[in-house]
Amino acid sequence: MLMATTNIFAQTNFIVDGFNYLTTSPETVTIISVENKDELTSVIIPSTVTYNSKNYRVTKIDNNVFDECRVLSSVTFDKESNLEQIGEYVFHSCLLLTEINIPKSVTLIGGYAFQGCENLSSVIFEKESKLETIGKLAFVFSGMSEINIPISVTSIGVNAFNDCFQLSSVTFEGNACQNAIGSGAFVHVGTEASPVTLTLPDDWAYEKLPIDNKTEWYGGYFNSNRYQIPIDQLKSDAKNAIDAAMGEYKSNKYLLSVIADELNAIDNATTKATIDTNKEAAIAKITPAVTAF
Repeated sequence: MLMATTNIFAQTNFIVDGFNYLTTSPETVTIISVENKDELTSVIIPSTVTYNSKNYRVTKIDNNVFDECRVLSSVTFDKESNLEQIGEYVFHSCLLLTEINIPKSVTLIGGYAFQGCENLSSVIFEKESKLETIGKLAFVFSGMSEINIPISVTSIGVNAFNDCFQLSSVTFEGNACQNAIGSGAFVHVGTEASPVTLTLPDDWAYEKLPIDNKTEWYGGYFNSNRYQIPIDQLKSDAKNAIDAAMGEYKSNKYLLSVIADELNAIDNATTKATIDTNKEAAIAKITPAVTAF
């Protein structure tokens, strides 16, 4: 009689080149700690590691691995990185870290991962990034000057970029973050004297960001006095609102002539106030004009 057999995977710890690894499958490992942590000035995160003549893919850096490495100033990932997850507090308070290039293979940046990296001025996501989640407080108090949110991102955690005072530009690529931007994700960034330029996808209106509570766009998630919306975005949003009010008559020449002055004013506007005033004036004219048809 044939008996069914079951392959049982047993986790194994081993150390190679100062990294302590834990096997998570027959083919993958997680970095769970590092030797001489307080003396590290630079690290290279490998794509694979060999132990007992077997190759493993390095897919995760576990929580706290480089937490408070005060002299760590350089972190490099192998060109063909297999890393999928950067755990919580991984680079927390690495005060000398100035730049990080996140491999395209990474799907998760855990909470607090770069919290307190006050000299981290450059955060770059590799092209064709697969990043999906930026955890809560992931970059709080970091020193980045700009951030481009990859199109693959579906959620940004609570207070993820809170208190990034050097931040001057936030760009959402494509339909990035359609699911949710957590409460306070971009509060207290930039300064009143130097507001942040916020760039949104063409099919977004700035009033309609996918935040937890859309009514708190100003003052709750993005501070109104620390953000400036690109003027072309404001014009596009205003014209979309006018088109919506016109409905099936949006190509009607008579109706377009009725609001021609407002449309021209929007085209030539240089301030949000001018755009808003003329948008409201145009919409106010539309209903009686349509009724007169």
